[in-house]
Amino acid sequence: MANFRLVRKNPTTDYRQIASDFNSKFKEHKISKETVRRVLAKKGIESYSAVKKPLLTASDRTKRYKWCKERPN
Repeated sequence: MANFRLVRKNPTTDYRQIASDFNSKFKEHKISKETVRRVLAKKGIESYSAVKKPLLTASDRTKRYKWCKERPN
């Protein structure tokens, strides 16, 4: 249960870290990162990769600046 809280607090935690944390707390039980992945997937928590977006070009920055100047609060 605590591992689910860990994932909710920090969603960027990887499966290996979660398994390592669990294994250090409970010496009598050992779980693998694949077990963590399966359990979290059953609970509806799946991994994803962030979408890679290109950086703003100089012309995009200029256009954005002009757009902002035209629309003051």
